[in-house]
Amino acid sequence: MSIPNAFTKSGRTLGRVALLLLLLVAATAARADTPKQVLVLHTHHQGWEWSDGISRGIQEVLAPFAREIVLHMEYLDMGRTTRTSDFAQLADLLAFKWGNTDFDVVVAVGEGALQFLEQQSSRILADVPVIFCAVAPEAAAIGAMGWRATGVTAVAGHDATLRLMLALHPEIRRIIVLIDPRSISPNERRRLVSRVLQPLMQRVAIEVWADPVWTELPARLVSLGPGDLIYLATFHPDRSVQDLAAAETVELVTHWSPVPVYGAYDFFLDRGVVGGMMTVAARQGERAGQMALRILSGASISDIGMPSADPHHPMFDGRLLRRFHLKTDRLPDGSEVLHPAPDFKERYARVFLYLAGAAVAISILLCAAIMRQKRRQRQMAEINAALDTRVRERSAQLQLVHQKLKKQSLVDGVTGLPNRRQTYQRLVDEAKKAQRYGHPLSVVLCDIDWLKGVNLEHGYALGDTILRDVGQTIRRTVREIDLVGRYGGEEFLVILPHTDIDQSRQTAERIQHEISQLRWEQGEVRITISTGLAQLKNQSPADLLKQVSERLGTTKAQGIGRQVEA
Repeated sequence: MSIPNAFTKSGRTLGRVALLLLLLVAATAARADTPKQVLVLHTHHQGWEWSDGISRGIQEVLAPFAREIVLHMEYLDMGRTTRTSDFAQLADLLAFKWGNTDFDVVVAVGEGALQFLEQQSSRILADVPVIFCAVAPEAAAIGAMGWRATGVTAVAGHDATLRLMLALHPEIRRIIVLIDPRSISPNERRRLVSRVLQPLMQRVAIEVWADPVWTELPARLVSLGPGDLIYLATFHPDRSVQDLAAAETVELVTHWSPVPVYGAYDFFLDRGVVGGMMTVAARQGERAGQMALRILSGASISDIGMPSADPHHPMFDGRLLRRFHLKTDRLPDGSEVLHPAPDFKERYARVFLYLAGAAVAISILLCAAIMRQKRRQRQMAEINAALDTRVRERSAQLQLVHQKLKKQSLVDGVTGLPNRRQTYQRLVDEAKKAQRYGHPLSVVLCDIDWLKGVNLEHGYALGDTILRDVGQTIRRTVREIDLVGRYGGEEFLVILPHTDIDQSRQTAERIQHEISQLRWEQGEVRITISTGLAQLKNQSPADLLKQVSERLGTTKAQGIGRQVEA
């Protein structure tokens, strides 16, 4: 080989090496200019207050870095359209959708999203750091095993809220704790009772209403007195299958409750809840967003450390504080009060705004009067479009109102008990069970004696009070499995499953005794009731009601305060 040829080959080799180095530097620079990709994977759907609150918290943290970070939102919609059995198909869909995107970090919102990533990590988003939030501590401990993940856990502030209730109401004698087993695991329920409720029982009476019948709940709520409080220890935001049902249940409780209601989640506010030591959705999102920023800045999961719980935040509804005469100076330090009482400056500022708005409105009307016909036609078209939009919105609102009224139609407005239609339907259901399984079923029809005379002498307001007190007294006298409903103007029907005619006679006697002890108008007014008894044999529910009505008529003919059985 000649020397010139050797130099030529060496030159070509050096040229190739230089070209590779140049391409490597260019690729590194291009990678540095590429925005970071962040995927937020929600367990539930967009539009739910809890999910939207977490999204707002994440967006507020990442918003200053909008050029450097691209934020993607994905919703698993579990509880409505997606189940854990659909995870494999859902993983295929997300892999097809995001297969060409290299994510730098994934934020898992809720236990469903964390479980999905854990089960499908070999098929999608493998080796991508995971930050989770709104996850119970036990779920976080399971999810963090065997793969690289950390985040912030959500723990309801039951103990802190209950102690806050005692501090704000030192005169309280009893706390009603409402628990819905659909949204709380058995382990959580046992821990709530053993670690939170039992220590407080030395200071105040604790009564747990677990899995109440919602159609009968208004009757129980209206019977509460000044010495009672209600605590909603239910509706875990990541386990409520239908958030609309949870929200409506909260509104049902606060609507019928004459006493303050407290809770531990921020989406309870503006639904009649006074407040509490809240788990705040936006704060969960902020903490998760801050951890994601650390990952994007070069930190590792081990640098961030083990999952940590987000502290509870005292939040209250100022309107409810004023309604129940609770002073803000007794609230914990750092409390956030929604809808505070307006001060002097704000009141006059509103008056000024109202006057300015009226002046602007008058000016617009004067200008509109001198506009040309073409302008008026264009305005009419815009008005029609706006009206169409409002009609659609109003129709949606009316549909929701219709749904609520449909539920309320099952409850008597005076007593809070099931009405005649609901009571008859329950009788039909119980009659089918009794005939199918061969157990006895009896009914007691109670009629208030001389209530019309009370109405004429003392007024219908006292008559309504007597109806309500009699209904609640009957409800307290019978068993939990028995149904009490308002059957007519002055009549109450008691359905007694697993009860023969002799046992129903004893129940009727207890009811008559309890009613005879009631007094109104400083003891001037007292009443008695007459009862008719009947046991289901081979007759239909309608014939059973006809039979017991005839027995009640016989009772009334013999005199007041009596009973006749069949």
